[in-house]
Amino acid sequence: MIGDDRRLSWRSIPAASRSARVRRTSTAPAVESLEGRQLLSTFTGFSYVHNIQTPTGINHNIQTPTGIFSLQLTGPGVLKARPAGHGAINLNVLGTTTNSSLSITQVQPRFHVVNTLLVIQDLTIKSGQIGNIQASAAELNGPMTLPMTPLTTSINTLQFGALGPNAQIDVNGSVGSMSVQNVNLGPSGHVVIADDLNSLTVNGTFQGQGTSAIDLFVGLDLTNFTVLGGSSNLGGVRSANIAVGKDIVGLNIQHGIFNSLITAGVLIDGSPQNSSSGGNIGPDGSDAILDSEILAGVQIKNLLINGNVRSDYVTNPSPHPTGYPTRIVAGEVLEDRAPGRDPQGGFPQGTFTSGGNIDNFQILGSLIDSVVAASVAPFGNSGTLPYANGFNYNTPPPSVANTPGDKGFNTYDAPAGIIVGGTAGVGGSGTVGVPVSFPNFSEVSYFNETEISTITPLTFPPPRHSFYNTSLDPTIDDTILPGAINPSFATAPADLNADNLNPGGSGRTTSTIKLSLPSKSTVLGGVISHSHGDANDFAGIFADDTSGVFVGVLPKS
Repeated sequence: MIGDDRRLSWRSIPAASRSARVRRTSTAPAVESLEGRQLLSTFTGFSYVHNIQTPTGINHNIQTPTGIFSLQLTGPGVLKARPAGHGAINLNVLGTTTNSSLSITQVQPRFHVVNTLLVIQDLTIKSGQIGNIQASAAELNGPMTLPMTPLTTSINTLQFGALGPNAQIDVNGSVGSMSVQNVNLGPSGHVVIADDLNSLTVNGTFQGQGTSAIDLFVGLDLTNFTVLGGSSNLGGVRSANIAVGKDIVGLNIQHGIFNSLITAGVLIDGSPQNSSSGGNIGPDGSDAILDSEILAGVQIKNLLINGNVRSDYVTNPSPHPTGYPTRIVAGEVLEDRAPGRDPQGGFPQGTFTSGGNIDNFQILGSLIDSVVAASVAPFGNSGTLPYANGFNYNTPPPSVANTPGDKGFNTYDAPAGIIVGGTAGVGGSGTVGVPVSFPNFSEVSYFNETEISTITPLTFPPPRHSFYNTSLDPTIDDTILPGAINPSFATAPADLNADNLNPGGSGRTTSTIKLSLPSKSTVLGGVISHSHGDANDFAGIFADDTSGVFVGVLPKS
C-alpha cells in the first residue's frame, strides 16, 4: 500500500473516480517487499567498541559473534588485538614484565546465540615475561608466546576457559596455579612447564592427543592435580600422556583415568586430596582406571582407588584398545616418555630398579586383568626371589637382564601365593588349630604373617621360594628385585609359643590363638584374570615383600 494515497480525503475524490478507486484498492492483501533489505544481519568478525581509560590501564572492549569481551593489561606493557577469522583473535602483548597481568572477561553476551568463549588463535608475549593471565572467558587454540620460544620466567597464575586442539603453553620456569575449564589437546597441542606446577585444576575433562606424544610435561613437581569432570564411560583423564620429572603430590581425579600414561620420576603421593567419591581416583561407571599405566620411579603411596582397575586387552583383543595394558608400578622409569607400540602391539619396558614400594594403597573395586607391582620386571629371569639364601655383602645386587620374556611379549606371570590365617594351637596345649588359606595373588606366601617356603609340609626360609601357577602359565620369566607393597598394613606374627595363661590365675584362657593377617585389604573386590596366553599380563600383586597384602574382605574372627 502507498501511504500518500491513504492520506487523501474520500470526499475530495470525484465521484467518477470513486468506482475506479474502489476497484484499485480492493485487491487481495499481499506481503510487501522491503527493497531487498535485511532486518537482521549476521556478525562475522570483531571490531573495537571503545577503549576505556582506568586507573590501572586501558580496557579494550571487543565485539565478537558471541558478545562483547573486555581485555585489560595492568602493569607494564600494552596489548594489541586483530582478527584471526571465524570470530577468533590474535593477541600481541608488548613490553610486559613479571609485574604485568592480562585479564579477559565477558562484558555482555550476544542475545539469541549460544554463549561461547572468546577464541585466541595466537597469544604472543613479546618480552617472554608476564606475571598473571586470567582469561576464564577465553579459549587458547594456538601457541602462547613466540613460536618455538617459551616464556623465560615463572608465572603466578595461568587461567583459561579452555585449551583447544592447537593450544601450546611453554614456560621455562614454574607456574603457581593453573586452572582450565576443559582441556582438549590435538596433535600439535601441549603444555610444558620446565620447573614446578604447584596447582592444576581442570573443572571439566582432560583430553589428550591420544598418541604417544606428551600432552603435559612438568620438569620437577606437579602438586594438587585435580580433574573434576567426566562423561559416560570415557573418564575424566582420557587418552593423555602426562610426564612429571620428580613428584606428583595430591590427586583428585573424580571420574577415572582412561587410556592414559602417567609417569613420575620419583613419587606419586595421593594425599592430601580426596575426591567427593571418597578416593583419590573415583569411578566412571564401575571403572576408576581403564587401559592405563601409572608408573613411579621409587614410590606410590596414599592412593585410594574407588572403583575397578581394569584392562580389556584380554577381553577385547582385536583391534587392540587405544590405551595401555593396565599396570600400576613403582620402581620403573621410562627413559622414553613417549613410547610407541612395538610390532606386536605392546609397549617398550622402562628401567626397573630395586627398592620400589607401594604403601597405604587400596582398590575398593576389583583388579581385573591388571597388575600392581613394586620393582618386578615382566622379563629377564625365572621368577626367583632375591637373596634366596639370605643377604650376603659379597653378593652383587640383583638386576634385570635384557632377555625378552613370554615369547617377546614381556608380560607378568601367573602368581599362586597364599596367606594363611585362622587359628593355631598355643604352646604346650596339644590343640590343633584351624588354619585358613587365602589367595594373595602374589609370588610370595605367608603363614601367620611370616614368609614360608612350602605349604605342605610347612617350612620357612631359607631358602626362599616363589609361587607361580605353572599350569596356567608354564613360561615363568619375571625378575623380582627388592621391593614391597603395603608394608604398613602388615602386622606382627602371633606368638605361637606363648603359654597364654590367665593373668594372676592358673590355667590357660584358651588353647588356640588367632593367626595374624594384614590390617587392611589391598583389593577389596577381588582379583580376576581371564584365560589367555603369553601375550597379556596375568592379574596379580607383585613384589618381593607382600606381607601386607590381603585380597577380599578381611575375616572378623
